[in-house]
Formats: sequence, structure tokens, C-alpha cells
Amino acid sequence: MSVATPILWMPIYTAGDEDRSYLLDALAVIHRDDPAVLIRTDPHTGELLFSGTSLEHLQDTFNKIGDEDKVPAWRGAPRVRYLETILHPAEAEGKYIRQTGGLGNYGHVKLRLEPANPAGGLNFVNAIQGGVIPPRFIPSVESGIRTAAQTGIVAGHELAGITVTLFDGSFHEVDSNDMAFQIAASVAFNEALKKGRPLILEPMMSVLFTAPQIEQVAVVEDIWKCRGEVTAVEVNSEVASVRATIPLEHLLAHLDAAVHVESFAGWRQKPSRPNPGDPAGIAVPRPRGPSPRNDSAAADPEWDWT
Repeated sequence: MSVATPILWMPIYTAGDEDRSYLLDALAVIHRDDPAVLIRTDPHTGELLFSGTSLEHLQDTFNKIGDEDKVPAWRGAPRVRYLETILHPAEAEGKYIRQTGGLGNYGHVKLRLEPANPAGGLNFVNAIQGGVIPPRFIPSVESGIRTAAQTGIVAGHELAGITVTLFDGSFHEVDSNDMAFQIAASVAFNEALKKGRPLILEPMMSVLFTAPQIEQVAVVEDIWKCRGEVTAVEVNSEVASVRATIPLEHLLAHLDAAVHVESFAGWRQKPSRPNPGDPAGIAVPRPRGPSPRNDSAAADPEWDWT
């Protein structure tokens, strides 16, 4: 069964640690039934986030938390979900060798990172031969990689679209342990990321604009200003229909009755700098602080992006 792509995050808050624990349990159950609901902690603010495929999906998940699970919580404004990936293949070596008293730590891995389809997330391949790393330590290597991949080195977004191959390394009969291989793997992974030209990916949406024919040029210019791409133009009875792909962050800032959002169109590299003359900036700002009003709408369920 295919899973729709999560393209938005929503911050969610509780009054205390006990309620936060209940909230995490509720989100874990929801994720089990709906894999598009991911759970993440913002590495910069410590906020708890859950994902959605549309504003309506975020709304439905939030309602389940309050109505079905009875967890008292409130929410912040939705945010665009970005990913980080690499542009070029890269290799790196990671070592963790420590001697503390009579106890030692020894972990040594070599990793190869290759760009892949972002929809496939992060793939781990064990290519160890000859027992240079015993099979019992391979899960620890993968765990270290996946932990490191939760926070990218460009802006802290999760890593995706990467195949990670463990192809070499070494171990010590006495001093090697799971922790040492987890740390060595995370070191190698981050070093390879730096060499692979890391970048940010943004979600793109397929949209249909309708306007009088005389406004067609203005519509196309607005699409370009939003870093969008026109894919087709049709004119019928003096009404222009313009199909385009638009970055989600700009689409949210310009959504109106003349725009029909059709579907998620894939991931695209996000420019490192905003376009000159583009006043919109980031369309979904982070909240300045949690609002305790449960009736304050953070999403409009009429905007259904599926």
C-alpha cells in the first residue's frame, strides 16, 4: 500500500511532562495506523511536531488527539516540511577509539553515500565481506546512521534520498561494542555528508490557475515570482487555465479561490538564497509561542490537499 507524502509539520504543545508522555503515546498509535503521520522534535526549538499530507490531514490528526485520546493539547501554525540530501556520491571513514581505565571502546567503519529518490527515504546496505565487522555490530552501525540522519547539517532537516553502504571497517576482539560502532557510524555519515554537497529539498505542488484571458500574462508572471514553473496553458471562452508547479511555501501565501491545488508534484532543490524582489519569504512562519486556546484554528479544513 502506497503512503501519501507528508509535506507539512504542525507543532503541538502540552501543559506538562505527563501530558506530553500521553501525547507521544497517542501519536505513536496514530502513526501505526497512518504511516504518513511522522513524529519529530524540532532540533532548534525542542518543539514536538507531527506531519501531514495536507492541512485537512493535520486537522484530522489533531482532532483525534483531543476527541478520541482525550489528551489536552494545543497547536501552532503549520510549517512546510523540508528534507536534506546530497548532490554527489561521497565516502568517509569514522573511528571511535577510547581507553578509560580497564575498559576500551573501538569502532571503525567506512561508508559510501549515494544520491537516490527522496521518496525512498534513507536506505542502508550492508556490503561487509570477510567478517571485518562482525554481524552482531551491523545493527548498531545502521542505528548510528539513522540517528545522525534525523538532523541534517545544512539547516537541521531530516535526511532522505540517500543510499548508505557500509563497505569496510574493523573491530577489536575485546574493546568493540555497540556504542562504539554507533558513534563511529554517525561520524562517518556526517563527514560523508559534507563531501557530498548537501542541499535542501522543498515540496512542490501541481496547481491549476483560472483567470480571464486578459490576465494570463499577469498570472504567469506571478508564478515565476513564486519560483514556479508553467507546465501548460489552455484558453477556452476567454478563460485561461494555467497549470504549474509551485513551491509549497509560496503556494500557502497566495492561495485563493482562483487556484486549485491538484496534487503533490515531488521534491526540488531549494535555492540557497531567496529570489530578489520576492517579498513573500517563508509562507508558513514558526509560531512565536503556544496559544492555549483550543478553538484557535491553525488550519482550514476546506483546503484539502491529497
